[in-house]
Amino acid sequence: MAQMKQSNQQNYYRIDAPIVDPKLDRFKRLAFAQRIAETIASRKNPKSIVIGINGTWGAGKTTVLNFIEGALGKYPHIICVKFNPWRFNDEVHLLMNFFQTLSDAIGRSISSKEKIGKLFQQYISLILSVASEKVGKAVDKIGEILSTVSLDEIKKRVEKILKDEKKRVVILMDDIDRLDKTEIQTIFKLIKLSADFDYIAYVLAFDEEEVAKSLAEKYGSGNPEDGQKFLEKIIQVPLHLPKADIISLRKFCFECIQDAVASPGIALTENQTRIFVKHFIDGLEIRLHTPRMAIRYGNSLTFSLPILKGEVHPIDLMLIEGIRIFYPLLYNSILNNPKVFLDIENNSHVTDKKADEHSLKIIDQGLEGLTTKESEAAKDLLLVLFPRLNRLFGTTHYGTEWEDKWAEEQRISSRQYFDQFFSYTVLERNISDQELEVFFKQAESESVDSLILHIKKIVNDQNADSLILKLRRKEKQILPEISRKLALAIANCGDKFPNPEIAFSFTTAFSQAGILVRHLIMNIPKDMKRHDIGKIVVQEGQPFSFALECFKWMRSPDEKEEQKRLFSIEEENELGKLIASRIKEMSQEASPLYIRFPKELSAILYAWSTWGSKDEAKQYITETINKDSRNVLLLLKCYLPISWDLTGPAAGVPFKYAFPRESYNLVTESVDADLIYKTLYKIYGENLNSSKFITESSSLEEQVAHEFVSIFQQITSEEQKNIQNKDKH
Repeated sequence: MAQMKQSNQQNYYRIDAPIVDPKLDRFKRLAFAQRIAETIASRKNPKSIVIGINGTWGAGKTTVLNFIEGALGKYPHIICVKFNPWRFNDEVHLLMNFFQTLSDAIGRSISSKEKIGKLFQQYISLILSVASEKVGKAVDKIGEILSTVSLDEIKKRVEKILKDEKKRVVILMDDIDRLDKTEIQTIFKLIKLSADFDYIAYVLAFDEEEVAKSLAEKYGSGNPEDGQKFLEKIIQVPLHLPKADIISLRKFCFECIQDAVASPGIALTENQTRIFVKHFIDGLEIRLHTPRMAIRYGNSLTFSLPILKGEVHPIDLMLIEGIRIFYPLLYNSILNNPKVFLDIENNSHVTDKKADEHSLKIIDQGLEGLTTKESEAAKDLLLVLFPRLNRLFGTTHYGTEWEDKWAEEQRISSRQYFDQFFSYTVLERNISDQELEVFFKQAESESVDSLILHIKKIVNDQNADSLILKLRRKEKQILPEISRKLALAIANCGDKFPNPEIAFSFTTAFSQAGILVRHLIMNIPKDMKRHDIGKIVVQEGQPFSFALECFKWMRSPDEKEEQKRLFSIEEENELGKLIASRIKEMSQEASPLYIRFPKELSAILYAWSTWGSKDEAKQYITETINKDSRNVLLLLKCYLPISWDLTGPAAGVPFKYAFPRESYNLVTESVDADLIYKTLYKIYGENLNSSKFITESSSLEEQVAHEFVSIFQQITSEEQKNIQNKDKH
């Protein structure tokens, strides 16, 4: 497969059709069919004979019947009649059409003046007479009709005609096991009552196990053995369809696989081909029983490989599709229980026996009905696809560090890629790997402005996390010049990265993009003006909140070793001054900063005070409050901590609660507490001191005002006590 030339034919699906031409007999069924035909054609005994060919679904029964028909065509005294009961949707029409088909075939092949059609017309007329009745009653009456004396009269006349004409009729009947149980019962009732015609033979092809189940309900206690005994009364020559030679079947299956791989032009390396062949033979081949299974597997790959080309690991895809075709119950277990097969709940060295027992139970359910060898082969496949299961079946443990490796290789064992193997598409929340590859190529040759346009075109709220995650997995391998372009481009696209209120804010695409910018800049050697890139990011990054986020991650305030720092302390201070300068410039706009940047206000005032002017920051806040006293409420709400209900009906929804002492300390670093206190009294008056000020219907603003005033009064009281104590001493 590795050396195969790419096919120009797209989406080449093999048609699962029976073979007619003996030259195409690759599973050596022709000799078997010819032997059956020869046995019937050379038979001297005029008595009827019923031959049964037992074979599973898709094993090639129809092909054998085609070969028998072709072989019988060489004998002029044979009248071959093919009757497919699948074409008729009820018992009455099935029986009527059987006799009509038989009559027409015999009538065309004899020269007798007495027409066979007239002899069977009584049957058809009698059937028509009860056709208007309910089907259940009609079938019973047909049984009575076929067992009357009139049958003997017609039988003798038909037999005489066939004897005089030296003809023998062979009825080939297929697809019996595809009927529902009532129709199967009707077919065998028909054969039982009509198979004693001289010079008429039946060749029936069916799955014995399925047919026996249906017959057991009608002619026994429901036990399949009863159905088997009924079959033994009817089938005089029971034959089993020869199994396809495993080497021929393997070769055929690999031809189907080869067509699938060549169609989308997927280039498997020699090593990948070797790995696939090994796991196919060790894990899948034991379940390869029929040509139909080979065709279905090849067609499933023909469908899935082009869709997911470049998006998932090709060998993993070929193997999981193999599990879908050859181990369908196990496939459903994997699909419906990703946590079990990815071993998400047990990715530490601490064993949870209860969780392990649950996982083993799920896996055993997927292996139900398999032989011991099949079960072992399936488990081997599972360990190849899901290495963490080794912990359950052996002693090998794969830690969290393997997740990055599996994601980089697009393996099904990666949480990031698992769903994609079952979706047959690139999920909306994902950036495709092919898009990412194009993006990297553009980064090599295009300008930063072009990259900005490209990012804004392909990124949305659903896939932003995917893009940043995939870029972060590759960040250490990105060359300096490409890192420079990407850092500048991403810094200008902050509005494309969602920044929702969540418990662990650093996991948002917004925050992760800021971390990515730091690591991209880290790829740039210091002698390539690394610091200049940092300055551009904080000066030009958009929106400002994202430039501030990047600045936060570019700083290394706790890192003492110079070589581990992104920038020196002096360089960090220079970046801080640039941030402070942007803040001061934005403060000149009409709308207050705490209205435009409520989430970032604390960081903004800290940066302005630390690297700009603390007095300017404080003066700015004072002026906005004096301009509109209600601005103080907007300011205080920016300092409210956020919490999450983790267990209740609103689990995962952020909410703000009463103003705590920590928030009081933060806000009063930038604004005089007296100013806030007086402004709140200006808004609410003496009501603030009333015990009835806060009720169940109080607004968040009223709660914040009350809490701030309470803390202010408490601190003031403490300060006064301290002064009094000092005076006493």
